[in-house]
Amino acid sequence: AGRRAASAVAAPVRSALVRHFTSAATAAATSSSGSARRAVALFAAAVGSAGAGACAYRWYFAAAEVEAEDDVELPPVPEPARRFVHPYEEWPWYKRTWFTIKRSVFLAWVFAPFMRASAC
Repeated sequence: AGRRAASAVAAPVRSALVRHFTSAATAAATSSSGSARRAVALFAAAVGSAGAGACAYRWYFAAAEVEAEDDVELPPVPEPARRFVHPYEEWPWYKRTWFTIKRSVFLAWVFAPFMRASAC
């Protein structure tokens, strides 16, 4: 379904681009050779961009279909036997205070360039 939708969308866009740029190329060819080269280069860029967009569109929907098929259902994880206590909660107050100060200084040092840049 996704590929048919991509083809249905890409075909009118592609034909409109071809009509537009071929008429521009023929009009430019009658005026001068420099502008004709420019028109041909623009036409090639437009066709390349349209092709890349169509390929990306098709790839996106093909990947979405594959991801939908690969759903894996995991068994539920059992609850732990006893209540979990984080090691930080078991530390004495002076060790927690030292850790907090040390961590605050470290984070201030790491993010100081960002704070300085945003203050300017």
